[in-house]
Amino acid sequence: MKEYKQSKTYVIFLFLVIPLAIIIFTWLFIKGYANKTENEVSFWILGPILVLIIVAMFIGLIDSLKARFVIDHDNVFSEDFFSKRQLMLHEIKGYRILDKLIIIESNDENKNEITINKHYSNTDEIIEWLSKNFQDLDIIQNNDELDIILNNDSYGMTIEQREEKLNLAKKTARILNWTGVIIGIWTFFWPTFSEYTIIISIGYPLICLFVLKYFEGLIKFDDKNNSPYPSIIWAIISSITGIWLRAANDFNIFDYTNLWEPTILITLSYVSVLIYRSNEFEFKKAIHFFELLITTVIIFCYSIGAVITINCYYDRSNHEHFKAVVLDKETSSGRIKTYNVKLSAWGPQNEVDFVSISKNLFNNLYPNDTVQIYLKRGHFEIPWFKIAK
Repeated sequence: MKEYKQSKTYVIFLFLVIPLAIIIFTWLFIKGYANKTENEVSFWILGPILVLIIVAMFIGLIDSLKARFVIDHDNVFSEDFFSKRQLMLHEIKGYRILDKLIIIESNDENKNEITINKHYSNTDEIIEWLSKNFQDLDIIQNNDELDIILNNDSYGMTIEQREEKLNLAKKTARILNWTGVIIGIWTFFWPTFSEYTIIISIGYPLICLFVLKYFEGLIKFDDKNNSPYPSIIWAIISSITGIWLRAANDFNIFDYTNLWEPTILITLSYVSVLIYRSNEFEFKKAIHFFELLITTVIIFCYSIGAVITINCYYDRSNHEHFKAVVLDKETSSGRIKTYNVKLSAWGPQNEVDFVSISKNLFNNLYPNDTVQIYLKRGHFEIPWFKIAK
C-alpha cells in the first residue's frame, strides 16, 4: 500500500496564510456586528457570507492534514474532510491529466471519479503508476475526435481534403485568437474611442460567431484539454473584456433601467445562434449546462459593453448642465485601479455618491472643488453623464 498526502511546503503555506486571513475576516465580522445598527441590511447580508468564509478556511486547514490518496493492491481511494471515494482497479476506466488535477474515471456510471490535486507530494509517481496500468482518456478522446473529423463527409470528400480543412481551421483559430488579444488590449488601453475602434471592438465577437458557424463545428468556442478541435475562446474573451472594461471606465450611467432589455435580447440572440445546429454543447451532463451558463455570462458582459458604448458614443442629444462639490476622493486597488470622487447631490441625483473618473481628472481635483456635470439622454434612452472640472 502506498499513501500520498499534501506536500509539506503546501501545508506550511496554508498554515501561514489561512490563520491570518481568518483573523482579518473575523475582525470584519466583529466590526460589522458592532456597527450593524448603522447599516443593518448590509450586515445581515455580508455577515453570513463572512461566517461561511471563516468556516471554509478552518475546513481547508483540517483538510490539508487529513486529505490523502492511497494505492492498494486491488483498489485506490481518496479521503478528505467530507468524503471517501474508492475504486477497485477493475472499475478504473482511465485517467486524465489537467493543469492542476489528476482525474481517475470509473467505467461504472454510478460511481464518482477520484480527483487528486497536484499539491500532493510525489504526484509524478501517481502519474507514472497510472500510465503503466491504465489508459490516458485524453489521448483516446483526441484520437476518437480526430477519427470523427477525418470521416465526416461535410468537411471534404477525401481524407486529404478533411485534413486540409482541419489545418485551415487551426490557422484561422490561431489568427483570430491573436487578433482578439490585440483588439482587447488596444480597446482598453486606447486613451479615447474612435469610430473605427468601436466598430471593430463590437463587431469582432460577431465575426467570431460567423466563423464558428462557417466551419460547422470544426472550430469550437470552448478550449478542451488535448482536443483536436481548435478553439477561439481567447479571441472572444479578449475582445469582449476590452469593450466591457472600456465601457465601465469611460461612461457613467445615471439610470440602468433601459439597459437590460437590449442587453438580454443581444445575449439570447448570440447564444441561440451559437447553439443552433451546433455540436458545441452536448447537454448530457451537468457540466455541459454549466459550460453553457459560463458562455452566457461571457456574452452577457459583451452585450452590456456594446450597448453602453453605442448608447453613449453615438448619443447626439443635448445635455443638461449641473454642478457638484467634491466631498472626498479615493482609489480602489486591485487588478484594475479605479479613481473615484465623492460628489454632493446634483440635479436629479439627490444623494451623495461615489463616481469613477479618469486618472488625469482625479489628480486635478481636491475636496471642496466644484465640478461640471453634463447629463445626456443616451442613444438608447439610457441616461449617462460626463464630469469635467
